[in-house]
Amino acid sequence: MNQNRYHLMHIEQWKEDSAVIETFIPRIPPERADGEDDTIERVCTSTSIEKCAKAAPRICYVLFGMTEDINLFDLVGEEFHYFLESKESGMIVRVYHFEVPEHIVTSATSILERGLVPDVLTTDEHWILDAVQPTSVSYAVIGRNGNEIKMLKESESVDGLGVFVRCDVIDSYLFENRFSEQDELEKPMSREEAILFKNRIEEKYFKEVAIAQKRWEQEKKKMVVSHPVKDNGGVHPLQTGNPDLPF
Repeated sequence: MNQNRYHLMHIEQWKEDSAVIETFIPRIPPERADGEDDTIERVCTSTSIEKCAKAAPRICYVLFGMTEDINLFDLVGEEFHYFLESKESGMIVRVYHFEVPEHIVTSATSILERGLVPDVLTTDEHWILDAVQPTSVSYAVIGRNGNEIKMLKESESVDGLGVFVRCDVIDSYLFENRFSEQDELEKPMSREEAILFKNRIEEKYFKEVAIAQKRWEQEKKKMVVSHPVKDNGGVHPLQTGNPDLPF
């Protein structure tokens, strides 16, 4: 007998050093909405990337913490990436896709009827109740459109999203080169031109970061030399050795 199956998704913010999760184990989420159930172990999922994002507290905080007149240089730098070809900026997320039988799923309808999640009508949240492996993984760029979350693009790989640079890298680079490089940043670019531009500004940015780090290490060494810590044998500086004193 064929069972009905759900196609569900779970997202996480993509980081360059983050690994793909091979198996999801049900648990009680450490971050929950006010009034959300805190007794049932589950894998939280939804039916679209946008609805997954609405159910993710950190992603919502970053996206909706921005003002209406936000621009590239006001974005939360390390959270956002600027795509050199499309001239779009957004947050990159990793998307896990699941195909699961209905008997291990608590549907949004059931969650609503049982009062388990207060905002389920907005998030369309579904719970997977058993350990589960994703059937596929993709990557997407999400941004904000007024009071809504929108998906800008999706691909099977991060590279397939386009040529992108972290916004704080661009911000730092243009701080000193704003007038000479601003036009180049905003003009249409082929993929080859975008790669060259990305390599150039990242090389300069990370070289400056390395120089600043080395300078800081040298300053710390100078501080230690000029203000050495004296070894007093573990005796408090105020102690005189007089047993009649209270210290």
